[in-house]
Amino acid sequence: MDATSPLHTKCRTVSNRVVRRPAKVPHAHGFDFDTVDGESWVEIVVKLSEFLPRTGLTYCEFLDLWKAEFVKFRRAGEDRAFPNCELCCLPEVVIQFEDPEAPLEALKRLAVFIRLWQKLQQVDGAKYSFSQLRDICDVLHPFQNDGTINPDFIRQLAAFQMLRDRFALALTDEADSNRGTNGADRTHLLALWVGATAPKWAWALDNLLDGIQHYALARHQCGCRPPEFVELLAGNLDPLSRLAGFDPDRVGDTWRARPTHTLRFAEVLAKIYASDFGVGEILFLFTADEHLGGDDPFPLQPRNEALDSPLSLPDDEACYSLWALRRKLLTVSLTEEDVQLWTWTRIEASLSDEFGFTATGDPDPLLSLGEHFFPTILESCGCQVDPLKRQYRVDLADTPAPMWKYPTERSVPVRFGRKEALDPTAADRRSGACQAQPHPPVKTRRAARGARRAARGARSIFPTSCRSGSICVHLHELRRGGRAFNSGKG
Repeated sequence: MDATSPLHTKCRTVSNRVVRRPAKVPHAHGFDFDTVDGESWVEIVVKLSEFLPRTGLTYCEFLDLWKAEFVKFRRAGEDRAFPNCELCCLPEVVIQFEDPEAPLEALKRLAVFIRLWQKLQQVDGAKYSFSQLRDICDVLHPFQNDGTINPDFIRQLAAFQMLRDRFALALTDEADSNRGTNGADRTHLLALWVGATAPKWAWALDNLLDGIQHYALARHQCGCRPPEFVELLAGNLDPLSRLAGFDPDRVGDTWRARPTHTLRFAEVLAKIYASDFGVGEILFLFTADEHLGGDDPFPLQPRNEALDSPLSLPDDEACYSLWALRRKLLTVSLTEEDVQLWTWTRIEASLSDEFGFTATGDPDPLLSLGEHFFPTILESCGCQVDPLKRQYRVDLADTPAPMWKYPTERSVPVRFGRKEALDPTAADRRSGACQAQPHPPVKTRRAARGARRAARGARSIFPTSCRSGSICVHLHELRRGGRAFNSGKG
């Protein structure tokens, strides 16, 4: 780098190492001192005859720089414009800065901008004009609000260029003749990082998805997906981005917040395109969102159909429905020896060791399930089950008893009444005579249940005047009803 290059830096040697000091603004324009022969370096460099050789620009390139308005400046004097042809009296042409007005700040920004443009001219696919580079800078922000250089700018610019190179993305929509004056309105690809409010957002998104499709076909040697897949992909980018580690609900963490984010997400989308999975299948497997219409691997029933046949899941899929699973389970035949081997202790060990189940909460949900549905299995392992724990109860306020009462000759699993009436051991507890009794044999329990059903048929258990109480679900009656349903009697 010679002494007249725009970002000329001072060097010094320390222990055989070259250490570069950050270039100050005068150094960036080829000045070693702040004054030359008593004249300030700023007053010298604003003369066009000095500005051109010190920045390495031709006059035509200078005109493009002026029209790009990355830094707004004009010709000093009454004639504010610079002529299209190079003047012969360049020493008399002086630059006057307008935004920013401070010459030091303006010259600093111009030095960075010009040097960046010159470097990009040496990169294939990145030979941007001054206007295009200005649009890129407007979106990626090379300078922070306090005027200091944005340390993340080069990283984002590199990701932007990698994204264009890897996915062959066009910079502008050539079919659009009504281009804007700057930013994403003129350089349309930049709409990706402006957001959905940008006029060319839809074009930029289609451009990206087309590039992803061609990249996947070339890189992963996959088949071409139908147009419906690309439409579903475009409509579900935010849910898919969550799976890639982005957060659509936080502005700075979305897939379109920065080019680095977009580059990483585009690579993920290319792999999804190359896979055998549909968008609906991925969302179904890895999210708890609503099922995706048109690409749902497990379509749910309409509400009215679910009321009539709740086991027809998935919808219109008879071979793999819950009815089919139920039929297969009913055909399973186990010997009495196999049944006896599955004690409650073995069930707990299997759930814990083979399936990684860990019971949480109080009461233990697994134990509660056993107490309500399999009390005899628990008691066979030495666990006493309170009769109350075999029932599910819920308190009801101002509920009329007739709503829940059935004719006494019917045996029903749902009952209504006061807590005392529903508690089979309440009277014994009031008298202090309730003792833990061993569980009766199976035949005795069956006889007792038959006697209780006969008693319910002979008298009304709960008074019809009861206005508040509890609903009690007797699970053995539910099981009895289920057996009747299976045999075709219910």
